[in-house]
Parts: sequence; structure tokens; C-alpha cells
Amino acid sequence: MAQEKEKINYLLSAKSFFNEVIEESKKIAWPSRETLVQSTLVVLAVIVILSLFMAVADVIWNKGFQLIS
Repeated sequence: MAQEKEKINYLLSAKSFFNEVIEESKKIAWPSRETLVQSTLVVLAVIVILSLFMAVADVIWNKGFQLIS
């Protein structure tokens, strides 16, 4: 009997949780398509710039260590 009450409580808690998630997701202010595209382009540009910087730094460090050894 106690196990059935626990199962029911877990089911009610889960149902309540998911209902709250749905209600909160309705309150989200989603960005416009233009903002989303601009933000994505900025992130991609930063990734490319940092990747190039790290590649150049790696080459410089390797050359420096080759000269030392």
C-alpha cells in the first residue's frame, strides 16, 4: 500500500514538474532570426580567429623549442 502511494506521489510530482516546465518555456523571450544569425556569425568568427591564433602560437613555440634542443 505504501509503495502505491509513493508511486502516485512520484507520478504527480513528475506531472507537476513538466507542467511547470511548459509554463516557464512559454515565458521565454526568443531572439529574432536576424539577432540569431548575427550572434552565430560572431561566434563563428571568434572561433576562426582564436583557432588561427593558436595555430600560429603553436608553430612559433615548436620552432622555438626546436632551436633550443
